[in-house]
Amino acid sequence: MELAWTSCFLIPKWAIPKQYADIGDNEVDLHKHLGISDKQSLDSVINHCQNICDRMAKQNCPETEDSVPRKTRKTLSSVLSKIYKYLQQNITNTHLTTRLYNTPLVLVDDGKMLVRANQLAHKLGPLPSDALQPYMYTPPRPLGQYDSLFQQLGTEENATFQQYACVLASIQDRCKDNSMHPNEKKKVLSATKALFYYLSDDTYENNSESVDRLYLPSTTNKLKLSTKLYYGSDNLIYRIDQSKYDFILPLTKCGCDERKGKMRVDLLPEIHRPKDVGKVVFEKIGPNAKPCIAESCEYRCYLKELLSSEELNLALQRIIRYEQGAEFLDTARKDKIARLKTKLQIHCMRKLETMIYSPSKGEYIDGSEKDQQLFMSKTEDGFDLYLHHGDFPIDGRLLGQLVFEIDFIISCQLNDHSIIQTLLSKGVEHFQDILSEDYNIPEYDQIKGVKEDENSPGKPVPEDIVHLLNDDPINSFRAGEVVALQKSVQEGDGGESESGEYVFAEVIEVLDLHADSDDTFGLKRKYKVNSGGNEPVEVSCNDLFKFKRPEEQKPNDLEVYTGTGENNESEARAREDISLGDAKSKIKKTLEAAFKLTEDERRKVIRRLYKQWHPDKNLDNEDTATAVFKFLQQEITRQESGVAGPDVESYSRFYGEWNSEARRHRQQHETYQSNYHRHQNIHHRSSSSHSYVPPSFCTTMPNPREARVWFRQAEQDLQSANNDLNIDNPSYNWACFKVHKAVEKALKAAKYSIDGKPKHDSTSLLSLAYAIQTHSSCPPGLDEDAAMLDKLGCDFSNTRYPHHHLIPSESYKKQQAEDAIKVASRMLKHIKDFIGIQKF
Repeated sequence: MELAWTSCFLIPKWAIPKQYADIGDNEVDLHKHLGISDKQSLDSVINHCQNICDRMAKQNCPETEDSVPRKTRKTLSSVLSKIYKYLQQNITNTHLTTRLYNTPLVLVDDGKMLVRANQLAHKLGPLPSDALQPYMYTPPRPLGQYDSLFQQLGTEENATFQQYACVLASIQDRCKDNSMHPNEKKKVLSATKALFYYLSDDTYENNSESVDRLYLPSTTNKLKLSTKLYYGSDNLIYRIDQSKYDFILPLTKCGCDERKGKMRVDLLPEIHRPKDVGKVVFEKIGPNAKPCIAESCEYRCYLKELLSSEELNLALQRIIRYEQGAEFLDTARKDKIARLKTKLQIHCMRKLETMIYSPSKGEYIDGSEKDQQLFMSKTEDGFDLYLHHGDFPIDGRLLGQLVFEIDFIISCQLNDHSIIQTLLSKGVEHFQDILSEDYNIPEYDQIKGVKEDENSPGKPVPEDIVHLLNDDPINSFRAGEVVALQKSVQEGDGGESESGEYVFAEVIEVLDLHADSDDTFGLKRKYKVNSGGNEPVEVSCNDLFKFKRPEEQKPNDLEVYTGTGENNESEARAREDISLGDAKSKIKKTLEAAFKLTEDERRKVIRRLYKQWHPDKNLDNEDTATAVFKFLQQEITRQESGVAGPDVESYSRFYGEWNSEARRHRQQHETYQSNYHRHQNIHHRSSSSHSYVPPSFCTTMPNPREARVWFRQAEQDLQSANNDLNIDNPSYNWACFKVHKAVEKALKAAKYSIDGKPKHDSTSLLSLAYAIQTHSSCPPGLDEDAAMLDKLGCDFSNTRYPHHHLIPSESYKKQQAEDAIKVASRMLKHIKDFIGIQKF
């Protein structure tokens, strides 16, 4: 037997008697009778181990130079290795675990420290391996062969709640009720972070209730028994006198913000959980808060309209479905989103101050006053949202707070707040486009469901299917048929235009069917239609349009074509069968009939013929269409010259507008066909069995009526700028300001005519010009003219406020204003042509 440190008595070899002796007739085991062991017992090894380890552990030196000679440390390491080997051979003996569980028998830190096996873990959660030394270690690599022994004695693969709690208890035992010094605090923060990391991870077994006592850091820099502490929001903790309440240090101060809110104090089991200060006191509107003095505050009304809007409701549904990968949202989730409309009250405050209130004492806590920009409280019936009266646009930081409260109201269904914050910084009309274009969030059924009734009477015809209106003036319509009705934009604004808006309408009745026997083509026929108003209206047949079917996808080498395309094939055959001579003959007769109509009706028929045969609308038969189109223009001129009278006008002045419209339709056709072929499985519901309405893929809606109103005001502003130059005391800075406003409104009018979504909050002429410059029909050079106006000083602010130590009336000159008016006049002319307004 090799000599090692031991607590056993060793007999010299010469003194050891022989093992067996004959006494009388019996052979006797002398060693057994004398109590001499040939092998060491498990108990003797355990005793030996405890003697060595308990004595040497007293000389642990984690923070000082080692006072134990190196040779002694080396001998200790050798002896313990032999002990580990022996103990591991007896690992199945439960007596071993019971006696050695709390014995510091593992050598760590280069042999300078002896620690218990239950102070070891291979992984310390989010912490580096040395973060909790000298209270906790990872097993040294040289001792890896004894892993099974150490695991039997409490070593863990992943550190446990109990181990972290032991670290905190050890530090508390050292510092008692004194403040922690910096190194102790660093270890405490790390252990607290790891402890809550453990609690928030569902993959770990929660053994937190096996701990008798848990100590946690307080805001007073001391370790306190967790059940003696209070917890709450940062907003409450730092506004309450901490001499009256011991608060747990906010977990964010321990580095617990990495897991996005999943690490919370309430994860602790109730037996260790601090007391919720929110159940003792709470924040509420203070007595010094003052409501907005405006009877109908614009700020409050704007936010009320925004948060209760159907657009926000649909956007939230769309985002939540996308984030959660849900096929649909159940009624409960939708009801929670609807709280924004049904359960939210908004209050605008000129002074918004909150205080902490103690219900038990019935009083506010002194010194807890705080000025707020936003505050929300929950009531029995819903939610009260208080906002400090502000300006537009809403500050980004305030929007972030607002989104947080929105998510709270809808029961925290959002994963990413930034999307809603982006939406709220824009107009509601942009919500769906932003979700599609900026975030690639698909449109789900609840969005498409809104479109199901888009062809009901009075609804605008989506811009992307306008090119599918049948321009042939020779048409008949039946009762119940869904059609497009062109409404001229002059209604209600005192002007007229060839380009009106199209709305869906339903034919109710055919009027005076046999009233005029000379009306061969039915160009005088009238119809009573439902156009969405309170009463049916009487309209001319020349205001009504049927819808053509889109072209079906043609077969090619890569695709198998299964559609019949009967309507399109019949239309194509019809175009092929019409010879050039037949087409000219029909046009001639139609024009002869048209010139017997009133001027308004005649112009409608000519416009339809012009568009029907325009080459840009006949891409599949362009050669024939070009020849017919040329004949049409010649025939119009001939018919004009043959009819005298004050009501006859030259139609050539409308050609520019009609050409622009045809070019737009050509571009719409190319884009639409691509969308249509990708969505051939979409079925669009029609209001009638014998009506066809093509599907729309448009998420924007041009607004020609609003475009006209804005453009008319732009012209008035420009005229006012001219007037400022023709008075006895001209005001050049005000002329330049009015030029800026005129061009701004004209550019927004152009955006209205494109998609109905101008940037109302923008006053930058260059930005507004860029917004429409990408449109294919936009006249070139608008951005250059906008830059020229900026160079000439046509600015929203500089024309009105002092700049560079000069007041505007001193810095603006006559030539500057005259040049600005010339540039603005050119821009308004181009924009007028672009949006198709010819006569005012």
